[in-house]
Amino acid sequence: MADRYIPSSLQGAPPEGLTARVEEALGRRSSAWSKPSTGLSAAHRFLVELDDQTNVFVKGATTPQTAVWLRNEREALAAAPAFAPKEIAWIDDGDDAPILIVEALVDAYWPVQGAGTQWRPGDLERVFSAIKVLSELKPPVALPADRNQRARNGWTTILRAPEAFLGLKLCSVHWLDRHGPALSDAAAELDWRGDAFVHGDMRSDNICLTGDSVKFVDWSDARRGAKATDLALF
Repeated sequence: MADRYIPSSLQGAPPEGLTARVEEALGRRSSAWSKPSTGLSAAHRFLVELDDQTNVFVKGATTPQTAVWLRNEREALAAAPAFAPKEIAWIDDGDDAPILIVEALVDAYWPVQGAGTQWRPGDLERVFSAIKVLSELKPPVALPADRNQRARNGWTTILRAPEAFLGLKLCSVHWLDRHGPALSDAAAELDWRGDAFVHGDMRSDNICLTGDSVKFVDWSDARRGAKATDLALF
């Protein structure tokens, strides 16, 4: 569930009641709401311009499951402030509709652009370093513990129906026949368990860079797990 905190051309009216709750929490009026340019979350997600022309990012739960994810995300944000957007406000009435308001990283550099993913010289080294430091932080005990899941073995899924994967032209049929089984066996033997701080959705569109830091967004799947998980996912 990627959350790209940048303006987009996708204008969208917030659902009834969301505007009032956000404005009340901030003590400010809003002047414009727009949907982020990427993301697959079922939660409400809006870049909101306030009446003083500053921006915040609003994420609101829409179902019991998204409420669980959002509360989990807030736990992670608080525990990794150097790598996460700053919390501006938290609205939680104990129901299935909590709302998280964080800084809008509109001035950061987002490698995922409309024309593709553009890493500048030195960006990847900074990201690798940040992932390493994050994995060494002590995770909150409230985060769920990872467990081993054979269902995560994407190589088995590919080998069962390779047509779509081969259509990407990343490798030849011969290469997949030769190496696919070994990759599938290796994935099946992975141990996802551990006590490291895991972001859980470490992908290019969940990463941005400021002048002096690397920021990760969308911490809904944060957990305690194997130290190398985020590096492997990225």
